[in-house]
Amino acid sequence: MTEKPDAKNSLWSRITVETALYVALLVVSLMLRLVDLDARPLSSAEAARALGAWQLAQGQEPTVVGSPLLTHTTTLIFFLFGASDFMARLLPALFGALLVLVPYFWRERLGHAGAFLAAVLLAVSPLSLFASRWMGTEVLAAGLGLALATALARFADTGAPRALYVGAVLLGLLLASGAGAYFVLLALLAVAGAAWGLGRRGHAAIAVLQERVQAGGARLRTAGLVWLGTVLAVGTLLLFHVQGLRGLGDVLDEWWRGFGVVGALPWFSPLLWPTLYEPVVVVFGIVGGVRAVRERDLLGSSLLGCALGLSVMLAAWPARTSGDFLLVTAPLALLAGREIARLWQNARADWRGARDGVYVAVFAILVAYIYLQLAGFAERGNVEFVLLAWVGVGLVVVLTVGQGGLYSVDNALRNLGLSVAALALVITLSAALGSAYNAGGKNAECLDPAPTSPQARALAADVATWSLRRVGDAHQMSVAVMLPDPAVMQWYLREFRNLRVFAGVAGPVSAEAIIAPEGVQPAAQGAYVGQAYELTRDLRWRALPARDWWRWALWRALPAPSQTRAVLWIQASSE
Repeated sequence: MTEKPDAKNSLWSRITVETALYVALLVVSLMLRLVDLDARPLSSAEAARALGAWQLAQGQEPTVVGSPLLTHTTTLIFFLFGASDFMARLLPALFGALLVLVPYFWRERLGHAGAFLAAVLLAVSPLSLFASRWMGTEVLAAGLGLALATALARFADTGAPRALYVGAVLLGLLLASGAGAYFVLLALLAVAGAAWGLGRRGHAAIAVLQERVQAGGARLRTAGLVWLGTVLAVGTLLLFHVQGLRGLGDVLDEWWRGFGVVGALPWFSPLLWPTLYEPVVVVFGIVGGVRAVRERDLLGSSLLGCALGLSVMLAAWPARTSGDFLLVTAPLALLAGREIARLWQNARADWRGARDGVYVAVFAILVAYIYLQLAGFAERGNVEFVLLAWVGVGLVVVLTVGQGGLYSVDNALRNLGLSVAALALVITLSAALGSAYNAGGKNAECLDPAPTSPQARALAADVATWSLRRVGDAHQMSVAVMLPDPAVMQWYLREFRNLRVFAGVAGPVSAEAIIAPEGVQPAAQGAYVGQAYELTRDLRWRALPARDWWRWALWRALPAPSQTRAVLWIQASSE
C-alpha cells in the first residue's frame, strides 16, 4: 500500500501569500513591458543591432556584433520565431520584467515589506520601462549587476557554493552584456575594496567573508571555470559563431571610446533625468542611504555608494544614453523600498485620524493649488503664477512646522514624508506611462529626443506595394538606399533581395526605387517621381525656455519638432 504524499511538503503548501504577490507582480511587470512593444519604430541604434542579429540568423556574418548576449540571444529568437520589431525588443523586455524578482532575495536585509515595495518600484520604474522597451544593453547590465550583487551578498551571508557559482555565471553574462557592465564592475570593486578594508579593521561580518574567500580555493577555481564556460557559451553562441568572441572586445572598446565622443546628453543628466522621472526612488533612496550611513549599516551604505559612484562615472562618460540611468536608480530602489516601508509602519503604529488625516487633506489641497499655478504659468507665461506657486510651497512649510509645534517634530516629518511619497509616486506613474507608451508619439519624452517617425514603416510598406505591383513580388524590385544613416531603412527593407545601401548620396545608380534625403536629387538614368516621408523627429529640448520646460513637465507637450525627411523616388519608365 502506497503512502499518500505529505500535504505539508507539496508544492502548493509551500506557496505563501508573499510568493503569490511576487508572482502577480511579475505578471503585471511582463504586461507593462510586452503590451504594444512594437508600437514605436526602431531607432537607428536599435535597427543596427537588430540587423546584425537578423544577418546572423540568416547564416551571414553580421556587420555589427556589439553585445554578444544581446546579439546572439536575439539571433536565436529570430531563428525560432522570425524577425520583427517585437522580437528584436523581447530580450530586454524579459530582463526588465525579471528585475522585479531580485528584491525577493533581499528580504532578510530589507525586510519583507521593504523588499516588496522595492520590487513594485522597479516594476513601474519609468527608466526601467523605457530601457525594457528598447533594444539596448542598458537593462541587461543593470539587471545582471543587481543580480550579481545579490549572489555575492548571499555568499557573504551563508558561504554557500551555489551562490558563488551563480555569481560566476552572472559575471560572465554581465561582461557580455554591454558597455555599462564596466561601470557596474568598477562600482562593485570599489565597494568590495572598502569592505575588505573594514574587515582588516575588525568588522566581524567582513572578517568572516575574508576567511571564507581565503579558505575556498577549490571553490574559487570551480567558479572560475564556470565563469569561463559562460563567457565562451555566450560569446560563441554555443560554438555556432566563434567569431562572436570579438564582440567581447567590441563591448570593452565601446566603453573606452565612449570617453572621447561628443555626448548627446548633458553631463548633469545622470542626476537630472532620474529626479524628473523617478522622484520617489531618488528622494527616498537618498534618505534611506543617509540613514544607513548614520546607523553604520553596511548594506545601505554600499547601495548608496554604488548609486552615487555610478552617477559620477556616467556624468564623466559622454556616450551615456537615457537607459544607462537605470544603473543609478536600481540600487536606490532597494533603499527607497525599505525607507518607505519603515515610514509606513511607523505611521500605522501611531496614526490619529483627526490629527494626521487633516494634515494629509490640507497637503493634497495645497499640492493641487500649486499645480494649478504652474499650469497657469505654462499656459500664459505670467510670472505672477510662479510667485503664487511659491506661496503654496510656503503654506506647506507653515503647515508642517505648525503640526510639529502642536504635536511633535517626528509626527510632522512622518506625515510630510508620506504625503511626499504619495505625490512622487503619482509623478512616477505618470512618467512611466509617458516613457513607455508615448515615446515617439504625440507626447514628447526627453528619454527619446530623436525618435524614428512611424512614416519610416509606411515608406517601407509603400516600396513593397510598388514592388508587388510592378514585378509581382513584394520584395523583388531593385532598391537603393542613399541616406547619411541608413540603418532604419535597411532594417525595414531587409527582405528585399536586390537592396543596395550607401551611407550618403552616391554617384549614379541604377535602381527602380531610390530613397534619398529630401532636397537631394539622385543621379540616376531615366525619369523618376518622388514622395516625401518623415524619418525622424528632433524635439530640440536643449534650447527650450523655462515656460516650455514646465509645459513638458506638466503635460509632456513641446513645440513642434524639426524633422528629417527622405524622398522615395520611383522610376516612372518601369510602370
